[in-house]
Amino acid sequence: MDFRRDVPALAADARSPSVLQQAGIDHPQCRGVIAVTNDDQANLAVAMTAHLLNPQVQVLARTATVRATENLVSIGTEQIVNPFEKFADYLVLAMREPGCYRLIDWLIGVPGARLRAERTPPRGDWVICGYGRFGRAIESRLRQEKVSVRVVEPRTDESGNRNATVGAGTERQVLESAGIHLAEGLVVGTDDDIANLAIAVTAREVNPDLFVVIRQNSAANQVLFEAFEADLVMQPSEIVARACLAQLITPLLMRFLQHVKRQRDHWADNVILRLRDRIGEATPLTWDVRVDTAEAEAIVPCLRSQPASVRLADLLRDPRQRRASLHCEALLLLRAGRETVLPAHETTLAEGDQLLFAGTAGARRLQRLILQDANVLSYVQTGRNVPGGWIWRQFGRSRPPGRAPASGRGA
Repeated sequence: MDFRRDVPALAADARSPSVLQQAGIDHPQCRGVIAVTNDDQANLAVAMTAHLLNPQVQVLARTATVRATENLVSIGTEQIVNPFEKFADYLVLAMREPGCYRLIDWLIGVPGARLRAERTPPRGDWVICGYGRFGRAIESRLRQEKVSVRVVEPRTDESGNRNATVGAGTERQVLESAGIHLAEGLVVGTDDDIANLAIAVTAREVNPDLFVVIRQNSAANQVLFEAFEADLVMQPSEIVARACLAQLITPLLMRFLQHVKRQRDHWADNVILRLRDRIGEATPLTWDVRVDTAEAEAIVPCLRSQPASVRLADLLRDPRQRRASLHCEALLLLRAGRETVLPAHETTLAEGDQLLFAGTAGARRLQRLILQDANVLSYVQTGRNVPGGWIWRQFGRSRPPGRAPASGRGA
């Protein structure tokens, strides 16, 4: 809660239309509504209110059940995040193509994190402790992969799984009855962090070679989960936050990630190597660029006067020294609805293009100079300085070529 600026807030019931109106849901400047409570009905109420009072606004909603998802879809909500289903998809992707999962995990990682080592979930027997929404999602995906699954649940009459082993999972004999000593994978997915850790610790005592997937519900318990060192940790709130930020800030990233899911390991490994050579192993920043007068003020006039006069390579040069490269890479080009993944640096740009970049914050700041300043653009293209004002043009006549312009716009 250590905000850098004042954040307006209302302590009120978000299900009330009057409260949402007070918050500004129907205000002309409202650009988006994010409904991410842990109550599906509350999220549906917020989405419905937005749909009726401001149909043009962008809505992102969290859901935990199939029924809630269907209700949200029925009112036109296109961006829906189910953290349990999304993680189940990622687990299966890691099982099929671990390199692809590793690339996705890196691109949507928490700022400050680093590229993780590749881990491949085994395809042998699995045990799932906790047959709630998360456990059901995991079991469904694993069975689709023809993976053998055994469930541990305190009350089988409520879970509906007749083959479940009855117990909390913290008892050694219950885990052994479920076959934990022969299993290769374990999913611990209750809504109690301490219980999840107790189950995982007990299971590893019986079978130290287990591949452990554990659910973390509260960020306050981070130090405990780090000490346990699970193979994969599922945090619902983090998954929702990553998905929402990607949709709002870099919508092209979601297109690129969908492409990654369809690729094979060797392709993903090459992309990781290409990015790592450019930016290192820290989680990259991703950003979108639209070639228009608002975001690329310097480029659009060049393209209008001389089409194909600007190349992608021009946006990857360092405006301080054009022979050096910025610490970033282009991941996707969207032109007239057509996607080009990892576009070649020699690609010529066109007005209306949308580009997805991954790199460092410093690279993004320097790239903005190229996009917005005609003098800087001229320098990275030709190596010649073109001073902007009359006085600077007089000085520029005697300035040696090859140095970056001292000012963006001149006098």
